[in-house]
Amino acid sequence: MPHRFSLVKGPLGKFTYLKNLGGSKYGAKTGDVMKASMIGKTITAYIKGEQMFQVSDKNFTSSHPGMGFFITRATGMHRDFGFSRFMVTDS
Repeated sequence: MPHRFSLVKGPLGKFTYLKNLGGSKYGAKTGDVMKASMIGKTITAYIKGEQMFQVSDKNFTSSHPGMGFFITRATGMHRDFGFSRFMVTDS
């Protein structure tokens, strides 16, 4: 199954990719820590402390962010994936 790490803006089914990367480097496994930070209009994403990408978008001045998983070309598997802990800070 291909691994993807994407940042999108917009609602489900009507979104635009800001960054979309593929390869085994971008796969998350049980116990991995994922992090995203936003300073101004720049968003940076990490897996296990390693920066995966950084992208800027002038439309991200305020929002209601979220994180999730999506598995392509598979059925009945979505219930097996999710976050065991989720924390949001404003620092």
